[in-house]
Amino acid sequence: MKWKYSLVYEDKESIGKRYRRQDAIGTPFCFTIDYESLRTNTLTVRYRDTMKQERLSIKELDKLLEEKVSMKNQGLNFVIHVNHSLEVSLQV
Repeated sequence: MKWKYSLVYEDKESIGKRYRRQDAIGTPFCFTIDYESLRTNTLTVRYRDTMKQERLSIKELDKLLEEKVSMKNQGLNFVIHVNHSLEVSLQV
């Protein structure tokens, strides 16, 4: 994925504050990797407009990104967040 998308690492503040900050700047959806992800190879997708969250197989992530955004058509950046409780968030 790092060859298809621009990624940035960030690890400050709580996941809730990161969600709110990304909501404010218009990030359409966020991906969070947590301890459950390590056991089940899934991640949480959070949609900005509905605030709906769902678990998704990590294997399905690339397909979802291809459906939702295309780097061929628009320049989007992704932000990866990690905090001390091992929560990781990949934000589009």
